[in-house]
Amino acid sequence: MPPHGNFIMPDDAKKRKFDIKLFFWLFKYLKEYKLTFVFSLFLIIGSSILALANPYIMGRGVDKFIMKNDPKGLLTLVIIFLGINIVILLFGYLKTYLMVYLGSKVMYRLRNDIFEHIVRLPKRYFDKTPIGKIMTRVTSDVQALNELLTSGVVVFLGDLLMLAAILVYLFIMNWRLTLILLLSTIPLLILSATIFRRKVVLLYRKQREIIAKINAFLQESIVGITVIQLFNRVKLNKENFKELNEANFTARYKSMLANATFFPFVSFLSVLGKAIIIWYGGLQYLKSNLTLGQIVAFLGYIEMFFRPLRDMSQKYNIFQAAMAASEKIKSIMNEKESAIYNTIDGYKGDIKGKIEFRNVWFAYDDDNYVLKDVSFVIEPGEMVAIVGQTGSGKTTIISLLGRFYDIQKGNIFIDGVDIKEWDILYLRKNLGIVLQDVFLFSGNVKENISLYNESFEDEYIREVINYVNADKFIERLPNELETPILERGKSISAGQRQLLSFARSLAYNPKILILDEATSNIDSETEQYIQEAIEKITKERTSIVIAHRLSTIKKATKIIVIHKGKIREIGTHNELMNKKGIYYDLYQLQYKEQEKYISS
Repeated sequence: MPPHGNFIMPDDAKKRKFDIKLFFWLFKYLKEYKLTFVFSLFLIIGSSILALANPYIMGRGVDKFIMKNDPKGLLTLVIIFLGINIVILLFGYLKTYLMVYLGSKVMYRLRNDIFEHIVRLPKRYFDKTPIGKIMTRVTSDVQALNELLTSGVVVFLGDLLMLAAILVYLFIMNWRLTLILLLSTIPLLILSATIFRRKVVLLYRKQREIIAKINAFLQESIVGITVIQLFNRVKLNKENFKELNEANFTARYKSMLANATFFPFVSFLSVLGKAIIIWYGGLQYLKSNLTLGQIVAFLGYIEMFFRPLRDMSQKYNIFQAAMAASEKIKSIMNEKESAIYNTIDGYKGDIKGKIEFRNVWFAYDDDNYVLKDVSFVIEPGEMVAIVGQTGSGKTTIISLLGRFYDIQKGNIFIDGVDIKEWDILYLRKNLGIVLQDVFLFSGNVKENISLYNESFEDEYIREVINYVNADKFIERLPNELETPILERGKSISAGQRQLLSFARSLAYNPKILILDEATSNIDSETEQYIQEAIEKITKERTSIVIAHRLSTIKKATKIIVIHKGKIREIGTHNELMNKKGIYYDLYQLQYKEQEKYISS
């Protein structure tokens, strides 16, 4: 778990500036819905223009009807006033509906694109990126962009248009009063907005960073809850989460404090503008340079002028949150997809199962090679065991065969064809891998065997589970194939999970089978079933076994001994025992006691 003091925002985040490219990147998702976007903009413009008539109507009502004692004309004006505002209400409803629809569709497309991109990223990316951060990109960051589309950008454009129209009309009505208003309020507004903008940019970026860390820490803590409790780390993890939560609280508190300072100040500027109108306009009225209706209209327009400014300030918050989220999403979308997907529609020959590693060098990081000049050949139908100490490179060989990583030097061939030339989807379809830590999905037994392949009928699945001896425990389950499996298969034992994994691999009838420590961590009840299953499923197909159990190793056609990333010995069990080299030493240390246990 991360130590204390590890949850502050990186320094480089403080130096980042707004990138207009992020804005245009987001709006490429609007192309498909541009008609909806344009119509929404039309509704905003229409309602803004109609709203401009309200102060004018009130001013005209005062001068033409109230001051001249004309109740009939006043009633006609009120009816017109109500009609205009009913249309504004209808436009507002349609605009809200369309923007919610637009935001939901864009969010739908964006989430699909992010997920599709994530599943095509190289495994190296997932080795170094916390799951919680990836989840944040797909969930809350996308939601922030949705808020920008539904209540931000179109309304922002409408507000800009309304401001421009109000200024034009105010200058036409009385340019002197309008100029006094602008000189008295706009410099203060610009100064306060500049200070506000500088603060909230950093605060919103910091919030996105902290939320991602909270999600990552929470996911790690839930998955590792057993270890946390076993090693009495509950209190320490609580303090670590508290530190993260406090950082999030502080960032949110500071942003709310900035809002609580800025928005009331804008409201004060509106009051200041009204005071100037009453004072200066009153003086002009006494001199007969302004009518009372014009003063009323001015008061209405100045209220309308500062209302969009307040709204635009709030939209600026949404805009900054969306830009911070956009940076994070763009960063994951800029990650290069795995080169293996370039081989889709590649070679699709009939796989016989011959495997050759020729002078293979591989490193996870830089030049720290895990495999060093590894060469070996496995003939079709052979069962080969790979043994070696922990960290020697056994599992790495398996990862390279599945092309989860690409090698730095050398070549890997399957049936004489370089692995990089094979169609990756076709190759993996013919590759069955049973891992030590079996991953099961939330669902039922049948779904975890078929992996939602609808072409697998129940009869076929039952044949498969009978063949690998999985029927021995499935028949005892409450609903057999329909029995729910909890997350990661926690509701069944490790051995039962292994048997389900065997059934899953066999159901797809792979030409090459890989068992990576597949017989470790099993209970005694299912050990015999698993051994029998291994003997069955390895027949007549190329099989590679990362060996753990002695009985599996002794039945292998040949044994490859790897030590510190290099192939040291190759031969049968008896040949290597007679050689009395590394395999002999490993056997003496690790397997002798097992043999005594098995023979007894």
